Amino acid sequence: MNIRKIILILLLSGIISSVLGQTTATGTEKKNFKMSGSVQAGSFFYGSNGPGIRQEPFGYSFGAQLNISLYGLSIPFYASLNEQGTAFQHPFNRYGLSPKYKWATAHIGWRSMAMSEFTLNNTTFLGGGLELKPGKFRFSFMMGNLKQPENLAALNVLSPQFKRKGLAFKIGKGTEENHFDFIVLKAKDDTNSVALPDSVLKTVNAYENLVLGIKNKTSMLKKKLILEVDAAASIFSSDIRFDPIELSNDGKYDWVKKIYNPNISTSATYAVQGKIGYQQKTWGLGVQYRRVMPDFKTLGSEYLLNDLEAITVNPNLNLLKGQLMISGSYGTQRNNLDMKRLGTNERKISSFGITYNPKPSYGFYAGYSNYTFQQQIVIDSLYNDSIVINQLTHNIIFTPRLTLIKENWVNNLILTINYQLLADQNEVTAAMQNNDMILANLVYSAVAKKTGLTINSGINFFRFHQQSINISRFGITVGASQKFFKKKLNLGLNTSYNIQDETFGNSNFLSANLRIGYQIHKKTQLSVIGLLNSVNTTSSNYQEQRIQIQVVQGF
Repeated sequence: MNIRKIILILLLSGIISSVLGQTTATGTEKKNFKMSGSVQAGSFFYGSNGPGIRQEPFGYSFGAQLNISLYGLSIPFYASLNEQGTAFQHPFNRYGLSPKYKWATAHIGWRSMAMSEFTLNNTTFLGGGLELKPGKFRFSFMMGNLKQPENLAALNVLSPQFKRKGLAFKIGKGTEENHFDFIVLKAKDDTNSVALPDSVLKTVNAYENLVLGIKNKTSMLKKKLILEVDAAASIFSSDIRFDPIELSNDGKYDWVKKIYNPNISTSATYAVQGKIGYQQKTWGLGVQYRRVMPDFKTLGSEYLLNDLEAITVNPNLNLLKGQLMISGSYGTQRNNLDMKRLGTNERKISSFGITYNPKPSYGFYAGYSNYTFQQQIVIDSLYNDSIVINQLTHNIIFTPRLTLIKENWVNNLILTINYQLLADQNEVTAAMQNNDMILANLVYSAVAKKTGLTINSGINFFRFHQQSINISRFGITVGASQKFFKKKLNLGLNTSYNIQDETFGNSNFLSANLRIGYQIHKKTQLSVIGLLNSVNTTSSNYQEQRIQIQVVQGF
């Protein structure tokens, strides 16, 4: 389907929805069929005075979202097009549907699904999926491409990659409060999916991965006690092009190769996380344990930190009928679980917070955290010589608030003060590593009850100090917004000015933006945004302007 057909479908959808809205229908028809969505069109103009070009002088964008509900079946659709998309073969880079009917949901096209953190965890894929939750039965399934093939000759491709096919399913029983799930993920790269010279192909990673996982949640004592377990075992091959390993001389276990074909690059590891929490009306206590082995990988997650063991304890108190809340945590983290690294990092993390709201008009939050970082680096394994890095970070935050309600105005005042200190416990490196930072921000806002005029202003201060670096910044912000013509026209103006003084020179920054919004029709909105930035530093001076126009039509 080409772009013209897609745009035509979207336009026809808008026309059909408009016609349907004007024709008479029975209550049953309206209940069984609903269509809603919006179409957006916009463009921007950019100009600058000074060195360098930070943005194209002109750009445009078109977007449409449509949701059809037919006899309980929900079918959402979204598509977008902009000036960058014209560089590709298909400007609509990604599109997909997730129709839903009662306890069944289907996924078609570019979608993402989450089964567990250590198996399939919201990785975008191109393919199909299904989720079924009839009663206490829980079933999920997906099949598709986790990665698309990329050749070096393709536009914007820095490094090639193979097509990665994936399959996952989850089967379980229970509810959101009490359930047990079993998950399987299988993913493998297709080494024939790209056309590259052999010398380049050897440098491209070719993975295979099989992950078996379980996920359990149990609520007891009227949901006061909650136990959660998430665990997985992963078999991972870093290069599937090696010769496979013979599992037995008589071929007794050759059936395993139909599921997974291990080779010398194959490793097996695990990851586990457990939580237990008990919450009463006035107090609670939680404990969490997490262990992810160094070589644990899952191709169903874009990023997962491994080689980590962490234990955390989280107590809390709720006193004075909810006016006073006290919470804290203490935990330890470490890596080098298999003792193969030359260095071992250990962290001790503690925090403490108090929230006090004696009246709706005033209150405060105060918090303190203490992070200890320890690292032991082995310099000479023969003589077991090593050095130890020990650093301590203190973080203090205090945020009082005040609300004053007068006859015509509602006033809000919030102050935030944040102080951080890094103390190096090593006398040799302390002078170079020690630093402290303070950040203060005072924000005032007022709303007129009768006219709706909104005024906001703020003052901010920042200071950072180290042995050879000193940075201080002071700034102010002022803005206002007002609606006119029975709230159809909305005007807003915001300005900010910052002065920065640092070791290597001074600089100042001026920023202003004007927003105009007008409701042309009940479901038609026009917005115009003008931006102005002026930057003056010891190394560069420039001014830039940007005007953005957008029209949104709902139906």
